[in-house]
Amino acid sequence: MFFTESFIEYESYSGFVHSKNLKNIYISLPLLLRFKTMPINDFRIFVLGGMCYNINIVEQKIPKFDQSFIAMTRNAISFEYGVGLQYFFKYFIFSPEIKFGHYMQSHLESIQSPLNNSILNQVYPKYFIISLNFEG
Repeated sequence: MFFTESFIEYESYSGFVHSKNLKNIYISLPLLLRFKTMPINDFRIFVLGGMCYNINIVEQKIPKFDQSFIAMTRNAISFEYGVGLQYFFKYFIFSPEIKFGHYMQSHLESIQSPLNNSILNQVYPKYFIISLNFEG
């Protein structure tokens, strides 16, 4: 589960600049492959990559008073890749990692407000995640 906050700024045909702050909550189901090096003293390096299925659990209803509301899709698939380290301690393994992700399809819902329907066609978000994993 992860919490996101996105900032979108775009210009309409009339020249007016619109800016929106979008907050969403996702349940993420990743399928990642990790390729590790041989241990060097008490650590090893790894790279990882794979796919991730994300479910947006925030309800997307277009309010009548907000003509610039941006509706995001409920389901999305993204491609993730990253790098990390594994530190071997006496009682546990500590693995910090950095992952980057790119959505593979447009993240906009097909039904938008009248203003956004003509301006925004596609949005492909990119993101990065810093993870701290502890293994017993």
